[in-house]
Amino acid sequence: MISLEHVSKRYGDIVAVDDVSLTIPSGQVYGIVGQSGAGKSTLARLVNLIERPDSGRVVVDDVELTALNDTDLRAARRRIGMVFQRFNLLNSRTVRGNVELALEIDGTPRARRQARAQDMLDLVGLGHRGDAGIHELSGGQQQRVGIARALAANPTVLLSDEATSALDPETTASILDLYRRINAELGLTVLLITHEMDVVKSICHSAALVEHGRVVESGRLTDVIRTPGSRLTSQLFPLGPIPQSADPTATVIDITFAGGTADRPVIARVARDHAVDVSLLGALVEQIGGTQAGRTRLEVPAPAAAAVIADLRGQGLLVEVLQGEDAR
Repeated sequence: MISLEHVSKRYGDIVAVDDVSLTIPSGQVYGIVGQSGAGKSTLARLVNLIERPDSGRVVVDDVELTALNDTDLRAARRRIGMVFQRFNLLNSRTVRGNVELALEIDGTPRARRQARAQDMLDLVGLGHRGDAGIHELSGGQQQRVGIARALAANPTVLLSDEATSALDPETTASILDLYRRINAELGLTVLLITHEMDVVKSICHSAALVEHGRVVESGRLTDVIRTPGSRLTSQLFPLGPIPQSADPTATVIDITFAGGTADRPVIARVARDHAVDVSLLGALVEQIGGTQAGRTRLEVPAPAAAAVIADLRGQGLLVEVLQGEDAR
């Protein structure tokens, strides 16, 4: 488990991380999401103390990193692998040599580090490219080398800082599949730093939204999408503004579906039972946290709105009123 307790970090007059407390359960793929400059990358560097916080505690696997001296901290960092956005590979070394580097620095015997490097290259699908030069690889292959290198020391936590932002969509999908497999097969806690909500939707069990150095929302995605007013949910399902063509006298509602409700003919049944015509203004259905979920925007004639909303809420659905007398 990773625990941040009232952690802050400043750079001069700039507050990069502002009194953040966050718990990341073991074994999850956890997304830290936010726009550029929100403080999410600084937050990642505080997890493994590449940057030391000005205040607060950082605990990883029951070890308080912020209480360690430099020697003990170096040892503790071996349990935290790091994958960088720009790969940070050495062109002077082969693919295998890059994966071996951390083990070499730790004094691991040559035969053992070579065997470990080969195992990690096999895991990421590059077992046949160990003798290749870095310049011979595509961007996606270089990212796989970075992942293999981060895994070489057998960490329990894997940090990934915008590791897919420079990749094309097809390569991004393959890298995310690799992270998913690493999480499932090795049981690692994977912490993904990203500004891309598609990454969160594709692979994360939980997420935290960071704005101006603060965590403004966090939790399991299956819980978040059931939370009224959730900012994360609005970004996971961006339906946009209400169309100008919508009837200004009608009630406009957003219905969030999750789990077993996502595949039920809810809207058709409500329209039939209440003998009312509803207009579909937008809809998105995704796999979120391993569960089918979605959001639908409807325009409901004002006279029937109260009964329709009560019916939907009675079925356990999250209904938010965007326009109409009950809008709040």
